[in-house]
Amino acid sequence: MMGIVGYSSRSEAIRDAIRSHISEQRMYGKVKEDVFNAFMFLYREGESERARIDRTRSQFSRLIEAETSFRIGDSRNITVLLAKGKSDEVRVLTSRIRGIRGIEQTRYIMTEQ
Repeated sequence: MMGIVGYSSRSEAIRDAIRSHISEQRMYGKVKEDVFNAFMFLYREGESERARIDRTRSQFSRLIEAETSFRIGDSRNITVLLAKGKSDEVRVLTSRIRGIRGIEQTRYIMTEQ
């Protein structure tokens, strides 16, 4: 697996994972700072999932700067949201989307503005 992911050793992979985790936790500690967030999620298309995603997007429209979606196969979609605002608000947005049934996978990058 390490060769596939591009790491030459297990310790290199562990160091990278720890660095990512520390960076993520540091950003979560910045409660009221302005942040920029790139949030990607993969989901199965269904009426109820789409409705929940749309409802969440409209509730947080003031934070969302851009969005793009791609269809993957017959019933799966991948969406990328770019959001900026106070870190606590952006975290609520990502948490709400993560909590929607049908969301298969999520990834995000958050950084200070």
